[in-house]
Amino acid sequence: MCARFGLIVSPHQFQFLFGTELQSDLARDDLRPTDQAEIITTLGSAVPMRWGLIPYWADDPKVGVRAFNARSETVTEKPTFREPFKRSRCLVPASHFFEWSDKQKIKITVQGQPLIAFAGLYDQWNGINSFTIITTEAQGRMAEIHDRMPLILPQERFEDWLIGPSPESLLHPIVHPFEFDPEPSGPQQANLF
Repeated sequence: MCARFGLIVSPHQFQFLFGTELQSDLARDDLRPTDQAEIITTLGSAVPMRWGLIPYWADDPKVGVRAFNARSETVTEKPTFREPFKRSRCLVPASHFFEWSDKQKIKITVQGQPLIAFAGLYDQWNGINSFTIITTEAQGRMAEIHDRMPLILPQERFEDWLIGPSPESLLHPIVHPFEFDPEPSGPQQANLF
């Protein structure tokens, strides 16, 4: 599960990786569900969106409070995520995410990468753009911290994820997270790769 993440990065790093400028007022260390974040819908295009996917057919926006994550194993089956998976995939820029272990908040980063991208989905409901983060089974020592983690995409997969013609065939090779072995770099921080 990913219930918190952060985006603390220089505008130059953001521009280099995604081809667009970062709106500095959306960059924060601790983003939570229902917060606004900068989302990449196509390379070179960033859109502010609310975290917690509200499907276009929803009767009430409160459904988004529970839909801040989508499990990779069931994303093609669940009504909330099935249509966005086919037509509106996105990248969720982040510099880190948080998990809890023994009631301790742990900041998790990717060593040597100040900026990463989670696989995400988005939709629009009554003029509100919203997104969810796809999660997958934790790997290596990350499994000692939590059983789930955000699906982190390598840069070479960005374009395939955003505009690939066959999402089901894309998902299988993408949903397997990077192999990693977290290295604790402090009492409340771990580097994953």
